[in-house]
This record gives sequence, structure tokens and C-alpha cells, in this order.
Amino acid sequence: MIKPSTQQIMKQIKSPAGILTALLLLLLAGSLLAILLPPKAPEGTERRIVVLQDGVKLYDIPYTESMHAQSLRIEAPGGGYNVLRIDSGGIRITEADCPDQVCVHAGLVRSEGLPIICLPHRLTVLIQGPEDGLDAVTY
Repeated sequence: MIKPSTQQIMKQIKSPAGILTALLLLLLAGSLLAILLPPKAPEGTERRIVVLQDGVKLYDIPYTESMHAQSLRIEAPGGGYNVLRIDSGGIRITEADCPDQVCVHAGLVRSEGLPIICLPHRLTVLIQGPEDGLDAVTY
């Protein structure tokens, strides 16, 4: 078997077929990188779960669609508690010891701006989206 010289290899690479092959390989590598490494959202564009009690922010949790389910027990200052359930489908209060249970009956919240409120425990839980300063645009 005869080994090709460096000059012969360079001729093959510089040929139209060699250039086309190199471009296709670069395109394939770029496509694989784009699939395997999805772009990260710019700062301030991710959704967050904000928990306020008496107007004071207790928790500020990054929220993604692929989030694993978790529960968070929130103690009220004067006694009492709420259990917040967070998963990829949304947020909800699953348990509370307040007398009216309005926060539990609020159900699953998936969208930004719609709060879950427990008045007896002075608790507000909501999903916040990117802050662009606009609620709605009308013409």
C-alpha cells in the first residue's frame, strides 16, 4: 500500500469535493452542538416563584418547565402553616390550617401574575415572568 504524500492530500482537500465535505462536517458539528447545548436564557428572562409573607419576600425560586416536584412548608408568624407544592405543571397550596381554605381551593396556577393568597397567614405566592414593564398592550 502506498501512502499518499502531503501534497496529494492538500490537493484533495482543496478540490471542490474536499471543500464541500469539510463544510458539511462543520455544519454537522454545529448542528450537534446546537442540539446538545441549548441556549441559556438571558438574565432577567427566566420565570421565578416568589413567596411573600406580610409583604416580605421569603423565597425567590427559579422556575423551569422541567422542574422536579418539591414541597415547601411555610410557617406563619402567629402560628399556622401552608404547604406549597411546586412542579413542572405549576404551583399550588396543597395543605393549610387556616379556617377558610381559600388558598387550597385556588388550585393549580400555571401563569404569571395570578397569585395564590392566604389572608389568615398573610401569604402571597405567585409566578413572575420576565420584567419588561408591560402587562398588556391595546390599540
